[in-house]
This record gives sequence, C-alpha cells and structure tokens, in this order.
Amino acid sequence: MQNTNPIQQRIELLADKWTEATFRQEGRMIRILAKPEEEEMVNTFFEYMLALDSSVDEIAILFETPFENPGEFSGLLLKELEDIIKIWNEAGKPESLMFAPIEWQPDFSLADKDEPAALFVRNINKFAELVLSGTDRLLVPVLFLFSDNKKEVNNWLQSALRCSIAENIRIAIPDSTARYLLDATATDFPDEVITILPELDINNGISQFAAMGDPADPNTSFQYSYVKMCLAMEKRKQKEVQTQANTCLQIAAEHVEQNPNWLTQMVVVHIALANNELGNKNYKKAVKEATLALDIARKSQEHLDENLSTRLCAQCCMIRGSILSTDKKWEKALADFDEAAELYGSCKDNIMQVEALRMSGYAADGANEKKKAVQSLVAGLRVGATIPVNVIAASSFPLLVKSLLKHNYNSVISDEELDGLLKPIWGDDWRKVLKQLTSIGDIDYFMQA
Repeated sequence: MQNTNPIQQRIELLADKWTEATFRQEGRMIRILAKPEEEEMVNTFFEYMLALDSSVDEIAILFETPFENPGEFSGLLLKELEDIIKIWNEAGKPESLMFAPIEWQPDFSLADKDEPAALFVRNINKFAELVLSGTDRLLVPVLFLFSDNKKEVNNWLQSALRCSIAENIRIAIPDSTARYLLDATATDFPDEVITILPELDINNGISQFAAMGDPADPNTSFQYSYVKMCLAMEKRKQKEVQTQANTCLQIAAEHVEQNPNWLTQMVVVHIALANNELGNKNYKKAVKEATLALDIARKSQEHLDENLSTRLCAQCCMIRGSILSTDKKWEKALADFDEAAELYGSCKDNIMQVEALRMSGYAADGANEKKKAVQSLVAGLRVGATIPVNVIAASSFPLLVKSLLKHNYNSVISDEELDGLLKPIWGDDWRKVLKQLTSIGDIDYFMQA
C-alpha cells in the first residue's frame, strides 16, 4: 500500500475486510455499515470491485433498482439483470480478455406467493451456477435498495435468507449508521448476515490526500488548508475555521498578481465562510462574507474571462440574497436576486436565470410587492419554457410555475399563453400534474415522455 495515495489505501483496507467476511461459509449477506462520511467511499469500493485489476476476486453485479413494492422487487431486479447482461454482451472488450457471451434469461415461473424474494433468489442461484461453472469464485449481487421502509426491506431480505441462497453467492448491501436499515435482519439472522464496519478515518484521509503534491506549489498548500477549514466547519471549531481561512486567503493574495485565477479561490473561501456563518445563524457575519466574495468577484471582471467572472458575480448575488431572505431582509434580497437574474441572462444560463427569477418572486412576496413577484415569476416562466423538456427535471422551473399559480397573474400573462407554454411540457392536464408535484424529486416522474 505504500505506493498508493491515502484514498486508495482506504479502498484496499475495505477490500481486506471484505475478503475476510467472504470466508465465513455460513454468511450469505454482507452488510457494510458505514458512517455518513464513509458512504461515498463504500460506493467507490463497489465500483472498484468491477475493475479488471481489482484485488477482489468476486464477480460483482451492481443493482440500482430502488426498493418500493416488495411484491415487485424481485421481478424488477431480474429485468435489470437482463439489461446488465445485454450491455455486457454488446460492449467492446480488450483483446486480452477471454470473452464468451452470457446466454441466460430469467425464469419468472420460479415465483412463490408466500416468499417475495423467492423469484430473485432462485434465479440468481441458477445464474451463479452458469457463470461460475468450473471456478471457485463467488458471485456478489450488490443491492443499493434506496429505501427507508425498514419493515418491508427486512421482510424481503429475511425471505431471501429463507429461500436458501447458494453457497457461491454473497449478497452485499450498503447500510448507514444514519439509518441502520438492516438491523432487524442482522439481529434475527446473526450467522447469515455479516456486518463490516469500514472504520476508514475519512477526514484524516482527505487531509492526507490534500497534502500530497509538490510542497513548493502554492496550490498544494491552499488545498490542504482549505480541506482543514471544511473539516473544522463540520466539527464547529470556529477558531480553526478562521485560522485555515486566513491561511488560504494569504496564499491567494501572495500569488494573485502573477495569476488572476487566484481571485476565484478567494471567492470560494469567502462563500464557504458565508455558508458556515449561515449555518451558525449569524446572519450579519454571513452577509459580510458574502459581500466580500461579491466584491472580489466584481474585481475579477477586469482580469478573468467574461463568462466566468459574470457567473461568479451571479453566484455571489444568489448566496447573499439567500442569506438576506433567511434574515427576512426582503428588499435587499430582492435586489440581489434581480441582479443575479440579469447576470445569468447575459451569459445565457437559462437554468440558473429561472432559479434567480423564482427567488426574486419569493423575495418580492416577502416584501409584500405582489405585482413585482408576478412579474419576476412570469419572466422566469417565459425563460423556462425555452429549456428543453429533458432538462426541466433538473431545474426549479416547475416550482416557479406553482408559485405563479398562487397569484392573481392575469394582468401580466393570460391563461392562453400559459397553456401555450406549458402544454408542450406536461400535456393538456398540466395544472393537474403540477398539483401533484411536492418537490423537485417528483418532477421526472410526471414529465411527459
């Protein structure tokens, strides 16, 4: 491990713990119970298992089907497996790789009305028999689950264990100490569910990684101090936050004349400090840091690419506007959001212009300027309607439309124009669709194909 970086070292550490867990012959499920800050590393580990040069010998299959209806979950997993096999069979392969197409299809007659997991387990057992023939390797279906429905998830997993998972299979499931999703199954089946505690010391690893590089390069020193500042923010160590921030700003100031791009780094530090103070509910300090960020961003317009500096200014306006609106300083927030909308418009960033206009409407409402609110929201509507439909799901456009519909808007936009703009997106019943949306996460579900 000495020739690898700290992040790679932690992946290898987890690989060692994984290999040790697979030796437990009675184990059929391996649960990796990670702290929240370790979850991304665990996901990286599962991706690492797929690599040809991985130190893990098992054959992993990553299933991303979310657990919703326990009666349908097995069938959906098998359909996803069919798709995975098709991709594998059709993908280009290195010439050095011995390759034969996988000829396999699920048998949907293997279901059992009393055991919701039987269909998946019986099929995956047969699949393992095919792909592992003549080897002593293991097949590892990785189930991400994506569910907080603990009762139904554990009922399905316990059904899987009752259905006799084959000896050459280990079902891997990531879990988190923020949820403890699999506790019931781990408690009821202590021999068959093996729990791995990663214990990866992520924060220290990130600091070590940030410190790597040429010590003479100011970017290395800046990156190291910036990471230490962010870690101090997480631990609410305010004195350490300011110490590391000062170090970052000093490094940037010493090199900005030779390289104006350091202005961007200075903006990043002040934005981080503003968000930190916002988290501490110290709005006065948060506004001060956001203002410093905006002042530097405006200065950057003399030295940096116009598009970059314009976006930087717009971002700072959005952040300061958000802080001001949280503190109910509505008039000042409104001015920031209007400026951000104009800036995003000038660099043709429609998605962010829509968001800035939505927030302008929100701040105008707070200031009891109803006409201004409608004007901002209608402006955002007209911009948003130009965004391709497949991009709208990633924007706040539907939430803007919902906000507009709460107002008396007819003096600014007619129902006919509304229909003309929104029917191409959500169909003739777009008003009904909008009522069913509760968050941005719902938007993709209701969007027209």
